[in-house]
Amino acid sequence: MSHELSFGVGAWSDTQVTVKTYRPLDDAGASLLSAASSVYMASMFGLAGMFPIQYMQAIMSGQVCTNVLYD
Repeated sequence: MSHELSFGVGAWSDTQVTVKTYRPLDDAGASLLSAASSVYMASMFGLAGMFPIQYMQAIMSGQVCTNVLYD
């Protein structure tokens, strides 16, 4: 007896994907998105560091507002 959960994917309801297949793909996508976000934010902080302090303050304020809204 198999305990795999299967479900349709998007418009292709006849295409079944098991949780064993879906979970690694989901984790890989989340990891890639997180890595890209980290590179982007590090670049923004690096660029803001070349300008007057007001630019760094704007970047940090934006980070705080984003964390308040999405947490």
